[in-house]
Amino acid sequence: MRTWFIVNPGIFVWEDESGICGFSAADTRNGSIWALFVDERHCNRGIGRALLERACTTVKSAGFDSIWLPTDPATPRAFTIAPGGA
Repeated sequence: MRTWFIVNPGIFVWEDESGICGFSAADTRNGSIWALFVDERHCNRGIGRALLERACTTVKSAGFDSIWLPTDPATPRAFTIAPGGA
């Protein structure tokens, strides 16, 4: 399975001078975005939105009309929308 993600698009990392700030992972086999994480120190900078948009574009380009993001019920916070966000 690891080699599939190496040869297929879908994993995106946001990095700045301090290191990795967040990442997303889209699976073009089933239309899911199975990871979307931003380090709390980098929240409210548009990183999550940019990573989500990139992942959605990847899934849509694979021919999916709908996209799903599975979450674990025990996840304390799946999304935080920045003030003024959608």
